[in-house]
Amino acid sequence: MNDLLKYKINSFSTYTVDKNSTNIINTKSLKEVNVEDFLEISHVLDSSYFSYTIDQHLNFIDLDKI
Repeated sequence: MNDLLKYKINSFSTYTVDKNSTNIINTKSLKEVNVEDFLEISHVLDSSYFSYTIDQHLNFIDLDKI
């Protein structure tokens, strides 16, 4: 994941990039998650052709690192 992409994602209040794994971590509970942030991050990742999956906690998992 490049630095510009990390910067964009870290600008969302409910998500942060894990520096060790480049996964994108939901910092809120499922009830508190900002759906707009979730959808926007998904769009940013898709537009960047980033390979990911989403787990049960709405974290984005980097498939390139698996």
